Amino acid sequence: MSHMEVALDCCVECKGLWFDGGEVERIIGAGTAGPFRQNLSGPDSTPTRLPCPRAHGRMRELPLESGVVIDGCPKCGGVWMGRGDLLRFRAHLPQPEVASDDRIEGLHLRVDEAQREADDRRIAAAESEVKSGRRHWILQFLFQFPTTLPMEVYSPVRHRPLATYGLIALNVLVFVLQMFSPDMLISRFGLVPSAFLHGTAPWTMLTAMFTHGNFLHLLGNVYFLGVFGDNVEDRLGVGEYLALYLVGGIAATLAHIASDPASTSPLIGASGAIAAVMGAYLYLFPQRRLYMMVIVKLIRVRAVWYLGLYLALQLFWAAQGAPGVAWWAHIGGFVLGVAAAAGHRALLRRRLAALEQG
Repeated sequence: MSHMEVALDCCVECKGLWFDGGEVERIIGAGTAGPFRQNLSGPDSTPTRLPCPRAHGRMRELPLESGVVIDGCPKCGGVWMGRGDLLRFRAHLPQPEVASDDRIEGLHLRVDEAQREADDRRIAAAESEVKSGRRHWILQFLFQFPTTLPMEVYSPVRHRPLATYGLIALNVLVFVLQMFSPDMLISRFGLVPSAFLHGTAPWTMLTAMFTHGNFLHLLGNVYFLGVFGDNVEDRLGVGEYLALYLVGGIAATLAHIASDPASTSPLIGASGAIAAVMGAYLYLFPQRRLYMMVIVKLIRVRAVWYLGLYLALQLFWAAQGAPGVAWWAHIGGFVLGVAAAAGHRALLRRRLAALEQG
């Protein structure tokens, strides 16, 4: 990868970095890396099993006072560092204040970007090798037909999606409580646009998105959240993902209120918040493929086409004024999700460019 006009070698699995001689100083801004390179040949260093990438034999390991262990080659001056080692290594520089946190943060952001790009290439290659078999057809036919709900072809994540699991569990828990008193919970937690605009029950802006009308309503929502949420959480991180879900749900509710401010029917369901997650998925993973069942034929479509069709259908039914579904809530959440994902990527690029220049 290239960072600050320096060509670096990184491992996209462990996020470790190999610095050729002089590259550490150029990246972190220090005039000299101190005496540690000379000490690689001294009695305090020990040989390791790691070979020098420049074919100079085995590297040597040098422990420093801060607890960081440097693996380097005494011959070429190259250094291997794991993620986080730079921050601890900085304390050993003659001018540690030169190697600012911003410079090191910029390097870590660049490594994260390289990991995402490598993952996308790897997943695209593996996805093309996935063969559709009888098992895929049966599952899609039994559980998706005739609703044409999507099923991912191949879209793994690096981290367990605990936030997605937590949101699913919360929605299920609230529905279980509803079973004991469904009318009471819906009337208390559902958002009534006309009442909300008069300042009644403002908390329903949040509670409405965790309340569902029936089991199929809940099942459809948590299914879509399970399909699309794990990848979006993996890409954004837990904090931004949860913010997307909640803000997306609020945006969906506001869109619904704007479409029918005089309504006295309670708005319930996580559909708007999940539509925001789907919008983010569209922006972040447009080329991922999804299984769909068309009559009895199993097909693969890119996420951009499936989710684009989803948005088009919401707009169509909203224009028709079809009753029973908060179409504008879906549209509002979806648009918010696309905008939030685009904003996330734009801010990340600007932050990285600023850190490189600084």
